[in-house]
Amino acid sequence: MNIKIKNPLPTIKFVGVSMCLFGIWSLLGIFAPLIIMVCNNLNLWESFVLYVEGMCNAFDISSAPLVIYGFFVSLVMSCIYIISGIFIIFRKSWARRFIVYSLLIFIPLFVINSIVVFLVRGCYSPNSWGMRLRAILYLIFNIWLLYLFTRVQIKQLFIEQTAEQRINNNT
Repeated sequence: MNIKIKNPLPTIKFVGVSMCLFGIWSLLGIFAPLIIMVCNNLNLWESFVLYVEGMCNAFDISSAPLVIYGFFVSLVMSCIYIISGIFIIFRKSWARRFIVYSLLIFIPLFVINSIVVFLVRGCYSPNSWGMRLRAILYLIFNIWLLYLFTRVQIKQLFIEQTAEQRINNNT
């Protein structure tokens, strides 16, 4: 099955911008409550403790370490999306490899984490369908990114050229 992408360069630029926006949106979702609490004259540690308690209540998760773990995994993946997205726009080969290897680690980890959260929360917890739908869409996006960045046409866009090759291509 050899599927051709008609215009791979605009697709790559669009995906890079989308990854940056997704990472920024995730960081805002993670840090906005903390920033608001710190601005209300709470110190950072008290704000973080209240944040974890609030997330436990909001998502019906009884395990605070699980929420803290999810916080740090989300923080790391948001930073990976932002860094990779920026440098994918500039077609850096290490950025493509970085996102591919990160997704190879993150997709199975995401599935395992979703199962653990499902087991901790139980089958019939409130808001479970909305969270499941969001998780499924997030997983589909990550699988699509992995598929896209492993295509031969896309790999060819990220081949680093030496200075001599660039000069020869310009003349």
